[in-house]
Amino acid sequence: MSAAAPPPAPPKSRRRRGRRAALRDYEWPVVWVIAFLTLVLGAWGFWLWAARGGGDPRLPEVTYRSLQLFVLESGDVPPPVPWPLQVARFLAPMVAVYTASKALAVIFRGQLERARVRTWRGHVVVCGLGRKGERLTRLLAERRPRRWWAWRRLLARLGLARPADGRGTPRHVVAIERHPGNPAITACRESGAVVVEGDATDPRTLERAGLARADFLVALCDDGTNAEIAMQASDWLHEQPGRREGGPLRCVVHLFDPELWELLRQQETTGGDELFRLQLCNVLDGAARVLLARHPPFPRPAGATAERPPHVLLVGVGRLGETLLVQAARAWWRERRGEGRLRVTVVDRVAGERMALLTQRYPRLAEACGVATVDADTRSPQFERGDFLGLDDSRTRVSIAYVCLGDEPLAVTAALSLRARLAPFALPVVVRLAEEGGFARLLAGGWRRAFPHLHGFPLLDEACRPELLLAGLREALARAAHAAYRRLREAQGETPTANPSLAPWDDLDASYRESSLQHADHLGAKLRWIGREPVPTRDWGAAPEELTAEEVELLARAEHERFVAERLAAGWRWTSGPKD
Repeated sequence: MSAAAPPPAPPKSRRRRGRRAALRDYEWPVVWVIAFLTLVLGAWGFWLWAARGGGDPRLPEVTYRSLQLFVLESGDVPPPVPWPLQVARFLAPMVAVYTASKALAVIFRGQLERARVRTWRGHVVVCGLGRKGERLTRLLAERRPRRWWAWRRLLARLGLARPADGRGTPRHVVAIERHPGNPAITACRESGAVVVEGDATDPRTLERAGLARADFLVALCDDGTNAEIAMQASDWLHEQPGRREGGPLRCVVHLFDPELWELLRQQETTGGDELFRLQLCNVLDGAARVLLARHPPFPRPAGATAERPPHVLLVGVGRLGETLLVQAARAWWRERRGEGRLRVTVVDRVAGERMALLTQRYPRLAEACGVATVDADTRSPQFERGDFLGLDDSRTRVSIAYVCLGDEPLAVTAALSLRARLAPFALPVVVRLAEEGGFARLLAGGWRRAFPHLHGFPLLDEACRPELLLAGLREALARAAHAAYRRLREAQGETPTANPSLAPWDDLDASYRESSLQHADHLGAKLRWIGREPVPTRDWGAAPEELTAEEVELLARAEHERFVAERLAAGWRWTSGPKD
């Protein structure tokens, strides 16, 4: 019998937080113990000194003189100085200075943090310390620059080191929170972030957060407040354009409603200039993409044969469930629609009503999926019977189950019930959880051996990662442009070894990646120049509009001129010889 696998080690960030919490818990007890020992050593030392004929050896006198050591008094005595007094003469000022510095830091925290922010460039400003804002702030703070990074940047400017490629560049973070009693403020400050207390819709608060020098402004409040923050930031920058340092500010606005987010995404390619660029994000969309990548609904490669076709069970059709279903259906439509329709069973109290609405919104959904709805609560006898699982026939049996209920204990209960029925077939059950702690830690730790096919998905931890929230449509377009460029060059026989610009996106040099990002930034302007506008579409089968030969020529000239201007600004020069 093989030994059970040990539980996974906690992430490094959690271990660091644990060490910092332990230091905070014992900080002042240790200081008071040192202060008491200093007092005892001082009194003992003065008694030894007095016993040699140097003064009054009575207890009140030596105790009073020992207390004076903390304010740099009474320590100047003629030699020989007893060793306890010698130690106390150094420890007492250290304790006093440490305590005073802590007190001053609390009293003048606001002024000290403003001074820190004035020295920062390229930082991230996060508005709103709710659950999403706190998570993003702490993740960014844990990746903040270290001293070695600053030294490397200085050496690169002096030509003594190779410049960093920009991948994973750590950033400082400033958070804005309007409620002073929010416990997340303390947690974010302890992780290394600067917290500005105030209203993020007030331009003065944004200015205190260093908006003129920031790279990103992330609004993670409610949808209306996020829109107001973006408008105030845009107005402030355009009223004082001379104060902006660096490139355009990228304002990431979170929209919780997936439908509103999809309808407004075209603004990312049209609503920007040299001072302000708008990016829209939706944590549920990012979470659904990560969830499907980690636990794919149809892992078999397209075109391969299988005895049992995929059958997806979705329990709970809230906002995350809708997004998950739509993304899975879109992926099936694009990759494997030739194999028929994806079989999906949806369980919800209003499953039929929700699916009717989704079918109206997405015309190809019914063509991509054959959806069976079960209008039942997870605590109903119908759900307990599990007739919808199709366990009697291998061709109709559920192949994977996603539980996307908002009530976490109810979701875990439903997932355990499904897992008990699907366990004989070793079929995965994925349950949506809120955060990394609580049930998520149990499923990843102690329960992992007891329920090997039950997987917890911490929504906020996965969806609030900086690389997801800060990327936006701009990076998606840049990745697509780079992929098209690679296909073209590789068809002509070039290789990444001979041409470094053909490397995969994640391994691409920063200069080439920035070129693709600038290409994405300019896409909306080029389309408007030829009289076109990017518009969102939910019809996955809609044929793209064909461009005329004249329009293609105009776009090619415009892109060439943009590329030449970008290369010249980066220090390149034209030559008739080989490229260097």
